[in-house]
Amino acid sequence: KDLPVPSVSFAYHMNGRDVGRLILQASEDDGQSWTKIWDAQGPRGELWLWKTRGLSVNTTQLRFIGEAGDSERGEIAIDQIKVTGVVTIDDICNTPAPGLLRWFTCKVVDFVQDFFD
Repeated sequence: KDLPVPSVSFAYHMNGRDVGRLILQASEDDGQSWTKIWDAQGPRGELWLWKTRGLSVNTTQLRFIGEAGDSERGEIAIDQIKVTGVVTIDDICNTPAPGLLRWFTCKVVDFVQDFFD
């Protein structure tokens, strides 16, 4: 059976005359170094746009960086972030291994999901 190809998908919105730049970076060494895997600069209009980027199987962390433009006349937002083809929170929560990371991850995620559902 082939393993799924890891990827990240997200919706983004960049509107306004001086919107700046949105950058997505990935790390393969728990945040010691970062590689840019996508970026967009300048206004994209009032609509939400959807983007999917492939990830290395070695990706351990992702981060978004929003850079302001020349004035306050711009806004950047991201939503509906979905990572696929990698170990998920459900995988962590459904393993028998005890530990603080497992407890914290599962309890916080359950709380956030319950709160926003």
